[in-house]
Amino acid sequence: MDFNDKECLRYWPFEGDFGAPGDKVLKDKIGIARKSGPCQSCTHDIQPGERIRMLSAVFDRGFMSYRWCSTCCAAMAAIRQNRLANLCQPTKR
Repeated sequence: MDFNDKECLRYWPFEGDFGAPGDKVLKDKIGIARKSGPCQSCTHDIQPGERIRMLSAVFDRGFMSYRWCSTCCAAMAAIRQNRLANLCQPTKR
């Protein structure tokens, strides 16, 4: 599935979780899956060669690693683009 990399990465999948002091994102990028495994959001089986989002971070003093499938990446990008489009819409009176 095709998606806008920049818009996908601008979407924060943990919105509403305010985190803790010391939380730090180590890696957040779009890449190609080398091995199969479940998507963080939909549990779809990610296939080797699929474009995915990969995020590694230190949250709550523990190392965490997340992967999202291309379908969820497309949804993240679409949500982000819709939010931007809604901000640009004139208000109706």
